[in-house]
Amino acid sequence: MGDEYDDVLAELRREFVTTQLKSRIDSMAVLVANAGASDAARDEARRAAHMLHGTSGSYGLAALSEALAPLEAIFGSPLDAAGLARAQALFQEARALATAALRAEGV
Repeated sequence: MGDEYDDVLAELRREFVTTQLKSRIDSMAVLVANAGASDAARDEARRAAHMLHGTSGSYGLAALSEALAPLEAIFGSPLDAAGLARAQALFQEARALATAALRAEGV
């Protein structure tokens, strides 16, 4: 049963990475860039980070999930210029991990 489960999870991870991850990261780039515009924009960025954080963890992309956790947290409060810069840096770390996952799947 364990091998079958591992195979199913691997296939689901491949499907997520090859069909959704790039577009989600690209969308997040826009949200992160606009997060300082308003509370609503910041909250939208937090929700996107939360969803990608959870989804990545569910599909076994632990490093990406862990990198998104502080990004989600930082969007939980109003941001000053330093907070926005930190959010951008955290996002770049997550983007690099997503890019590595995409390359690993040949995307």
